[in-house]
Amino acid sequence: MYNIVAELLLDGEVVATHNGDMSAASERAIVTVAEPEEPTPTPTPEEPENPTVEISKTSTTDAAELPGAKLVITKAGTDEIVAEHISTNETWKIQLAPGEYTLTEITAPDGYEVAESIDFTVDENGLVGSDKVHMEDAPTPEEPEPTPEEPEPTPEEPENPTVEISKTSTTDAAELPGAKLV
Repeated sequence: MYNIVAELLLDGEVVATHNGDMSAASERAIVTVAEPEEPTPTPTPEEPENPTVEISKTSTTDAAELPGAKLVITKAGTDEIVAEHISTNETWKIQLAPGEYTLTEITAPDGYEVAESIDFTVDENGLVGSDKVHMEDAPTPEEPEPTPEEPEPTPEEPENPTVEISKTSTTDAAELPGAKLV
């Protein structure tokens, strides 16, 4: 007895191999067609995933997320930008490698003041000292209504004003001499 093994190659070609004594031609031949074996990929070591940090942007008057702020994360003490984001109605979730960072608000939403920058630390387990970085914007103070202009003060009159009295004729408005007023 003998076996013939046929192997189907990727390009469609069949390669046959045999083992055993082929002299017994009267015996029945068994042909097996095998799928080509794909090489087993070499497993690559998985990189550990960076921890996810949650960043919240709210108003000082409301706990809801405040959309429209332009935020930037830099490596602490540098200008190297790690990530940028425009705040939405949801918290910002970002994966950051362990290290020291600064969250800075570049522009505040309309009607709000720009918040002060916040420094934070991430280790292999996540944010250190808190469950999220929380930045709050204060509403822009309302400008007071302009007050109507006050009239200019009148110059002070002297304490003892001088009064001039004269007696005139009703016909020609000439001063009458010798009149005495009591």
